[in-house]
Amino acid sequence: MGAVTADLAGMDGIVNGSQARPDNGAEICGQVPLRALQSYHLRLKPLSGGEGNFKMDFSHYTRVCTELQKELTSAHNPVEDE
Repeated sequence: MGAVTADLAGMDGIVNGSQARPDNGAEICGQVPLRALQSYHLRLKPLSGGEGNFKMDFSHYTRVCTELQKELTSAHNPVEDE
């Protein structure tokens, strides 16, 4: 469980809590930016010994940092050749 929570935190995520499950597993609840979850199932499997799965639900929109905002703006508004 520690490896998964550390991985979520490393993706600018916030772990809101965790609880034990009757099947000897654990459930971790948190929030992670959508951009960090692409192919997350491939990262989760080795962290969880092949047993992990996840689901995601929309939570909210929030501002991105200035650096990422500039990167996204330039990627989607390329300067036209003159």
